[in-house]
Amino acid sequence: MKKIIPAVALSAAFLGIGLAAPTSAQAAKLTTVPKDMRSAFGNMGELAYLKKFTKTTYNMGAIVKSKKGNWVIPKRNRPLKLAKKLSQKTFTLTTKNKYGYRKLQTKDGKYVSTEYYKLKGKALTISDSANGKQFADGYTKLPTLASRRAFFGK
Repeated sequence: MKKIIPAVALSAAFLGIGLAAPTSAQAAKLTTVPKDMRSAFGNMGELAYLKKFTKTTYNMGAIVKSKKGNWVIPKRNRPLKLAKKLSQKTFTLTTKNKYGYRKLQTKDGKYVSTEYYKLKGKALTISDSANGKQFADGYTKLPTLASRRAFFGK
């Protein structure tokens, strides 16, 4: 009997049936937005849409033309602050996963939104899934006001 118990434990370990609880790999949360993502990104769908990243903020919204003739996000859309832990009017951004996507979560009120961002050159792809296989939307990098005018029109 004494020989059976170690043999069963050894065979269970050999077959991969462990007693330890499974752990999920959690990507590290960033304290600043990566330099290549710090820009404005535009999309011409049903609505002209702009997403803007700075070192520690994220803003998005349908664009409007300012008094100076520049395409901007309205002032009523307040930027969200980057945080390590998700709370009111903040967002979190993780390191890249194995597919090259970063998880971006926002919280405004009771609503929590999760999207996955992948930047390749001047193209920003936004997906609903971590592997990019579900709905994906494309944005173009627009670093200057002149590039926004050329992209959205005068």
